[in-house]
Amino acid sequence: MEDPGVWNLVLEQLKKEYGDQGAEHWFGAVQFLGRVGNQVRLQVPNQFCRQWIEDKFGSRLAEVIHFYFGPGQQIEFLVQPDPSPDPGWESLPSRPEES
Repeated sequence: MEDPGVWNLVLEQLKKEYGDQGAEHWFGAVQFLGRVGNQVRLQVPNQFCRQWIEDKFGSRLAEVIHFYFGPGQQIEFLVQPDPSPDPGWESLPSRPEES
């Protein structure tokens, strides 16, 4: 089975354990980026989400990943980069001074 399919099995297991709504809330925005060596790479939307998942689900997530991807796999969280500001905003004239 390809890695994205294995990641879907991980998500299904987490849904069984934490419920559809709980798993969707915390893992719905997590993107599986792939595996590099023994690293399972996951992208999260922000640092808060990363910290929450590590604190609340980290050990269980690691167990489920080891079960489906194999022992020795490490989880690497990558925080999604902030989108670049729209350059159009920089070209808008400043607000006129009030008299």
